[in-house]
Amino acid sequence: MEVMDPVPMFVGDEDGLRRHGVGAGLTPLEQREGNSENMTTSMVLRAGLPDQLMQQLDEKPNDGIGDSDWPWQSAAHHGFHPVFDAGVERLMLVVDSDETKQLSPLELWEKSTPRYVKEHYSSNAGVENMLSCIRHSRQ
Repeated sequence: MEVMDPVPMFVGDEDGLRRHGVGAGLTPLEQREGNSENMTTSMVLRAGLPDQLMQQLDEKPNDGIGDSDWPWQSAAHHGFHPVFDAGVERLMLVVDSDETKQLSPLELWEKSTPRYVKEHYSSNAGVENMLSCIRHSRQ
C-alpha cells in the first residue's frame, strides 16, 4: 500500500549499539540506564541518539560545511556512524467478506486504524536534513 524511505540509524563506537534518529518514543539509552530492570528488549533496540548530539544537530554550525554534510559529520564527530534499513513496504491482506467487497483495498487502507505517516519526519533540523538527503538520493 505504501513504500517509505530508509531511516537514518547509527552505530556507536563505544557500545556498538544501533541508535535511531527518527521514530516515536525514542529516548537516549543513557536516560534509560538507571531503569535497566524495567527496560524491554524493544526499548533497548529502539534507543535514540544522546541528548548532546541531538541538541547539536538541531543547530546548524556556521563553519562552512555543506548543507547536506553537516549533520552526518556531527554524528561522526560524536562517534556515531550511519546505517540504514531498506525502507518500509506496508502491505495489507484483504480477507474477503461482505464489508470488504464494498471498498477497494486503497479505501480500506485509508480508513484503517491506526493511521501511519506517509513519510518520516523530525522536528530536529539536523535529522530532518538527513531525511531530506535520503529522499533526494532515491529520486
